[in-house]
Amino acid sequence: MVDHETLNSLDDLFMETEHDKLPVGWTGGEAKHSGGGIWIREFTNEDRQLRVTYGLSGNSPGVGIDDIKWDDGYEMYIPTDTLESVSSPDNDEEKFAAAMDLMQRANKGEFQ
Repeated sequence: MVDHETLNSLDDLFMETEHDKLPVGWTGGEAKHSGGGIWIREFTNEDRQLRVTYGLSGNSPGVGIDDIKWDDGYEMYIPTDTLESVSSPDNDEEKFAAAMDLMQRANKGEFQ
């Protein structure tokens, strides 16, 4: 189980990596509880209808980018297809760097 009090803030991740802000059009990134003791980071680009997500618990490897669509019934974006996943990162800083790479690649049109 993840102790949310010890999780890096988004500002901490920027300071610990070579990045200083999210790519244009992307929002999110703060640690959030998704239920059942599971903590994640998710970054959303509503214009491109893409989401990058990763888990913060020690046993949730990898980072993924998904197509998303708005669901009126749930009143939220839901994933419709996983476009790519990166399985090797295993800590928050490495996952954040992989997430940034996926977002930058998406902004260059790689996931259309």
